Amino acid sequence: MDVVEPIITRQTGFKGKQLTPIQRRSVFEFLLEYCVRGHLPYGTINDAVTKLLITGKVVAKSGNKDDMGNVGRKRKSIPQADIESKPKKKQGNIRSTTAALNIRVATAQKLLRERILKAYSNAVKPFLTDENKKTRLNNCLSMLDSNSVSLGAPHFQNMNDHVHVDEKWLYISKSQ
Repeated sequence: MDVVEPIITRQTGFKGKQLTPIQRRSVFEFLLEYCVRGHLPYGTINDAVTKLLITGKVVAKSGNKDDMGNVGRKRKSIPQADIESKPKKKQGNIRSTTAALNIRVATAQKLLRERILKAYSNAVKPFLTDENKKTRLNNCLSMLDSNSVSLGAPHFQNMNDHVHVDEKWLYISKSQ
């Protein structure tokens, strides 16, 4: 039996669909040589396929690659000065921020994700400092039942006789 040799594929030229900018430039220059009054004559893409050893789809799309990215609506930019000029009290939550900057809620959320807007804490939920975290942890540890810790299964004390009033509610102004 005769051994059938595989068909030689175009592996010597540009490989794959993704061309580097240098390869795309060489395809563009090749097509530009054959261009007549801004139009390619019939069969030029086929000539590029045979000489550059790439597919016709890649040749046809290489010219349109630069047009991409200039589509869709224009992005609405918010100057950083406008954001900084608004008081931090008006930027306590997303709703008040959008009202102060006159933008939509979805736009404000996107700006938060892109880190153009910063999240500010409000009086009800302040950011915890390291000292506040240590104080809260010590408070939790003081509520552990000492007898259960020695047994290896720690339980918290019964808190039915404790009244907890958070002092932040005493200092919050009525406007917030």
